[in-house]
Amino acid sequence: MRIGILPTGRMEWQALPDALGRLFSEHDFYSLPRQEEVDSNSTIDFPVPSFTSCDVLRLAGKPCAADKLIERAVAEAIGDRRSKPADLVLIIDDLELDNIHQPAAVVGIIREAAQ
Repeated sequence: MRIGILPTGRMEWQALPDALGRLFSEHDFYSLPRQEEVDSNSTIDFPVPSFTSCDVLRLAGKPCAADKLIERAVAEAIGDRRSKPADLVLIIDDLELDNIHQPAAVVGIIREAAQ
């Protein structure tokens, strides 16, 4: 199974695929954007921006970084001429202290972006 990891932090981008690969060696884990994308395009969002760095209630109903996360995950799941689609794409974003009291609102923003 090919599993794309789409984190909003550089540490997670660098470490999660190898760590998960050691635990679940039968699967192929890789970070998004891929290293080749980062190396060849200086304008790429790397890592993909977080949407939880501020109070997410201010984002309700407005385009935000959650939309970019969903768009990138969908593109990876669909694939293109240069790559096979991922079997699974995991978005990894921290709740952050601004939202510690409202995890349901964070889920609502990402759900709204997905819809």
